[in-house]
Amino acid sequence: MKHVRHTIAKLLATAGVACLAAQPAYAASSWLSTVTTIENGARTTYSAGELSSRPLPRATSTTAVFDLSISLEENPQGDDEYPEEPTPATDDDDQNKFEKKIEEFADAVFQMTNGKHKIGKVTIFRDGDQANNTDVQWKENCTDSDPTTTAPGPRANPSGFGVAGARIYFCTNWEGAPTLMDTPKGAGFTLAHEWGHYTYGIYDEYVANCGQTPETNCVIFFPRSTDTASSPSIMNGQWTAVSGSQDWLEVSTLGVEPYATQADGDDKNGQARVFGENGWATLTRDPATDPRHSFLPTRTQYTNLVAPTAPNLIVNDDESTARSELDIIWAGNQVAELMIDTSGSMSGTPISNAKTAASLLVGQLTPGENAVGVGRFTSSATQVFAITDIPDPDTGVRSGAQTAIAAFSAGGGTDIEDAALTALAQVQGFQGGTRPSVVYLLTDGQSSVNQTTVINAYTAAKVPLVTFGFGSGVNAGLLQSLANGTGGQYFFSPTTLAQIQQAFVAANAAFSSSVVVQSTTAAATASTTDVRNVTLDSSLATAAINVSFAGAVTDVSLRLLDGTGADTGAAFTCNAGAEVSCDAEVDVTTLGAGQYGVEVVNNTSSDIDVSVLVSGTPSDFESYDIAVEFNNVNYPQSFAIEATVTDGPAITGLDVTATVTKPDSSTVNLPLLDDGKNSDRLADDGTYTADVPYDMDGTYTAVVTAENTSGNAQTTFTATAISVDENGNGVTPTPTNITEMFTRVAVTNAAVTGVAPDDHSNDPSVPGACTAITDNNVDTAGRIDAAGDVDCFFFTPTSTANDLIARVTSLALDMQPVVRVYDATGGTELLMVDLSTSANAASGAVATVPASSLDAAGHVVTVEHADATAAMGNYAVSIGAKLASDEPVKVPDGGGNGGGGGGNGGGGGSGGGIGPWGVMFAALLALIGLRQRRRIM
Repeated sequence: MKHVRHTIAKLLATAGVACLAAQPAYAASSWLSTVTTIENGARTTYSAGELSSRPLPRATSTTAVFDLSISLEENPQGDDEYPEEPTPATDDDDQNKFEKKIEEFADAVFQMTNGKHKIGKVTIFRDGDQANNTDVQWKENCTDSDPTTTAPGPRANPSGFGVAGARIYFCTNWEGAPTLMDTPKGAGFTLAHEWGHYTYGIYDEYVANCGQTPETNCVIFFPRSTDTASSPSIMNGQWTAVSGSQDWLEVSTLGVEPYATQADGDDKNGQARVFGENGWATLTRDPATDPRHSFLPTRTQYTNLVAPTAPNLIVNDDESTARSELDIIWAGNQVAELMIDTSGSMSGTPISNAKTAASLLVGQLTPGENAVGVGRFTSSATQVFAITDIPDPDTGVRSGAQTAIAAFSAGGGTDIEDAALTALAQVQGFQGGTRPSVVYLLTDGQSSVNQTTVINAYTAAKVPLVTFGFGSGVNAGLLQSLANGTGGQYFFSPTTLAQIQQAFVAANAAFSSSVVVQSTTAAATASTTDVRNVTLDSSLATAAINVSFAGAVTDVSLRLLDGTGADTGAAFTCNAGAEVSCDAEVDVTTLGAGQYGVEVVNNTSSDIDVSVLVSGTPSDFESYDIAVEFNNVNYPQSFAIEATVTDGPAITGLDVTATVTKPDSSTVNLPLLDDGKNSDRLADDGTYTADVPYDMDGTYTAVVTAENTSGNAQTTFTATAISVDENGNGVTPTPTNITEMFTRVAVTNAAVTGVAPDDHSNDPSVPGACTAITDNNVDTAGRIDAAGDVDCFFFTPTSTANDLIARVTSLALDMQPVVRVYDATGGTELLMVDLSTSANAASGAVATVPASSLDAAGHVVTVEHADATAAMGNYAVSIGAKLASDEPVKVPDGGGNGGGGGGNGGGGGSGGGIGPWGVMFAALLALIGLRQRRRIM
């Protein structure tokens, strides 16, 4: 199921815990981001990744407190303290200017949620640190070289909180708001506007030309010049609030246009076109009933929000307590704690390769930016190298940690809980636990763990636990739960050196400013020399090249060559354990960006598999990066990999591929496409997607590689909601061409459970065997499991007084649905709909079941593939009242062709095979193509 909807559900006071199975397998965009719910003084904290990618333990909450992180391009000077002292030495230091903006942001969030949400800990990284891993990427200047255009300024990825690769883009100075941007209220209120997109998933309500002719060619959430503004609304005019009117910090209600005239907004602004309702109606509605627009990301509902009611639709709250939870942390250098399993089962090759990989990770920690500590555990845990700052230049701290690792020997039992809690105690005890920290825990075994104890301790400390499952005997479910529950990440690896080193380097990249540039393995032919190409691009300051192979150090000779084939002089240092690992450091700033080559000389008479792993540190605030979402699923849900590539803005036009290793160790190579088809939400938005065909339970590992092979990449702003300037004018960014070759790699794991030969009964003539669904617009996942498979469902209408919509959406693996609705016996077909007769093919197969045809006894619904030979295809079926995505967006007077939820414009009608409208719509679709890219909306 493509769009799994999530809610922090509001249960009865006596409710315990409700858990579902879908879980994230990759780090969220910010590992410091959390939400803490408060009820009767009791606090429960969830990582942002939990909110976006898996259902949670659910609880009532009267207040929610959000912790978030910011990466500044600047390095403002100050006392690193908040709040400032009553009589500071300087009350106008650079840090105080940012603190005042964040205070106004906290006030605005409190106001826009009617006092239910507060901003808590805001961690600020400086000088570009963690730029690709924070909620807010804050540039110093948003400008461009073209005096006739305005550079894009503040913008956000809707529903991006906790999503890898999603963020708020912000700046200190913006040419679009020269008088307001660098002021406390101007910046703070604008950040709150973007927070509305990023955290709550609501859309703009202002009027502006979207930059295309006709404007209906723009994605439907972009404002248009024919729109009706919602006044007052923070999603329209946060700039207006700067003048002092709190009304402009409110979310829209039925009391403002266009909703006051027509409750669904009549498609007259971005919010209305997407949801067909005002902002507060969206905030307080279960995301399971969201429209099925193909582009719409997963939205999280915070159930403690309560919409204002008539006649008091504007609520100006007392803001005296708005900052009661606010704390601003000027982040120090990161702390990395390694905790390695040295139990008896690790004897031999496993412990040798684990030590080599851990030593590699330590060696890649940047001097002057990190502290490192090392522990080991068997049936108990011990710290063997105290956490120590790594100076610049390093005076031997990293080598000291590596020496401690090298002394490990295997023996004894396994206590994962003690290991996790001991590691956390170490980072909390270092300098008062005030520094951003991450714990890396590697194990090959299993043990009894109180997961709640570990997860609660880590989330309270805001420390992610990154877990490594090493070998086939590991308890993957346990390690995934520990990682996911703490905002960390789980990596699975066999015991080969190349794979475990790949996992460690990928983990370091996910929780630091470093990136993985390349990861390849190929055979070096006996007694020959070959050169492995390595691209070091202009956004890198330094690069670390690791080469590993099985054998003796003398079996392979290595040199690093420049683009002309000359020796660069970079020396490889090799260490021999069960396998050989060789490292070289490259100063890209000095040697220059470009094509390099690792010369591999096989000195033996046998072929040798040689792995090359390249990582790097960025030289710029905006640098090439890749972030991947790969979430656990329960059969028959669809299983998709999403990779977002950025250089500040997202990048489209790349070649992106994934090598997926299945639980049985077989592999499949998949292209990830940015074409708006199948599970890819939106064409040319910089997010590339592949549907993974799965046929067995277990852990799937994906190595995702993005390359600008053809030099045709471009920046893109398609998936972001962009702020108007301070005069209310729309901003249309100009994409930037990227011609240089670059590569980026991400490694991720996800698990599949519950695979069965078939998911739903196949015979509509036996209604009692069909899967029961309700007419509440909630999705039920389905999959075509074999050629000719027919899935059968049954619903009983709660009322026969109004029309219902039958829809099959969230199509994946080239699913082309045919939907049939029968009477209660399954013997009489009432209607049939497919993509050619759908009321809105952009959303899927959508048809109206007229009230006159509804039977209180119920109806059978079947789903099959239009291609009788197709052996697989994923979808979601739902029944209910009409949603905004069930028909194309209306064309404004004088406008161009109508755009639907995903872009197949055209006539409306009741959908399905009923009446002449279906015939007309089918004819139009035949002209414009059924499966066009979902960009024209």
